[in-house]
Amino acid sequence: MLLNDHRAVQDKNSETAYLMLKISMDRYQCSHDELQKEQQVEVLDQAFKLQQLNRTILSSSQAKAISVTDTEVESALKQIMGRYESCAEFERAINQYGISRSGFKELLAAELKVNAVLEAISDDVVVTGDEVENYYNKNQHSFHQPEMRKVRHILITVNEDLEGNSWIDSQLRISLMANEIDGSRKKFEDFAAKKSECPTALHGGLIGTVPRGKLYPELDAVLFEMQTGAFSEPIETELGFHLLWCEAVYPERIIPLSEVEYEVKNHLRERKRSAYQKKWIARQVHQAKVNKAANH
Repeated sequence: MLLNDHRAVQDKNSETAYLMLKISMDRYQCSHDELQKEQQVEVLDQAFKLQQLNRTILSSSQAKAISVTDTEVESALKQIMGRYESCAEFERAINQYGISRSGFKELLAAELKVNAVLEAISDDVVVTGDEVENYYNKNQHSFHQPEMRKVRHILITVNEDLEGNSWIDSQLRISLMANEIDGSRKKFEDFAAKKSECPTALHGGLIGTVPRGKLYPELDAVLFEMQTGAFSEPIETELGFHLLWCEAVYPERIIPLSEVEYEVKNHLRERKRSAYQKKWIARQVHQAKVNKAANH
């Protein structure tokens, strides 16, 4: 009997340690030992609460029908280990908590089962078309899209310590390019790929589609006055000299429901599932208290 009691205490301590490790990594991206004292106390309190909650979920009738495969556990374990620089570092981290690798896998399997139970009990949640439309109409501000520009650029940097990259040399080079491009999209892409001193050169100078405020102010000021297909004169920023090509202009608009319906439906479904799970958990906790009182 004493051996069984000792094993139960050991398992409980391992479970608490596992949850402390998980909460510390998820919330603070570090081990429990690296936290401030106040954070350690908070994490420990959360671990105790989560431990009790998980046990309540796993003791439910719904949990009896749920199983987790070895493949699922191994996949989750691999993902967790990917957060560490090496397998040895992962082993050291869990060993500090008194958890072996096999013990960690058992605790991980239990966590996956808890998640699977919550997924299963809320799987039938349905979101109607009316709910999607109603949410969209009440949250128009969430679907506001500011004016955007699709832009490419060529950058010639200024570095007085490098031959050919002095201020005057860089200005001359960018000016000669601008004259040679002279409105030619092909020449712009060629120069961007071969001469631009920016990683975007790998993609023909493509910066992407941007709203105001994402680029240097000097570039912003010019870009958002350009029309579709226009090319800029050389522009100076702290990096050096740029040429811009405005590929497309996208006016400010409210994104239509047809473009965001899938995302809105998923958002509402996840929100409904979360609410349903919380109510279900509350019922399980209440029932556990009733059963405990009845047994005493």
